[in-house]
Amino acid sequence: EYAHLPLVVYSALEIPHDERSLLQLGPTQFLTKARVQPQQLESLVMTMLRRSRQRRDSAKVDPHTHADATAADPQLGAVASK
Repeated sequence: EYAHLPLVVYSALEIPHDERSLLQLGPTQFLTKARVQPQQLESLVMTMLRRSRQRRDSAKVDPHTHADATAADPQLGAVASK
């Protein structure tokens, strides 16, 4: 259900590979505080949110009719508006 949501893990310690695989559902970035400045984190989060919105918006368009799928399915409109 949440696999499409971007996740940023911003940790003081390096996360081992086996633990990373447990946390990775969808688009996931693992960052270590010692290597990434807060401004870089903010930029990455904004980029991930923008990409997530673009994927969500493109998923709303029916590829067969190029029509907005939310018009045909009120459930999609309710989810998209949250």
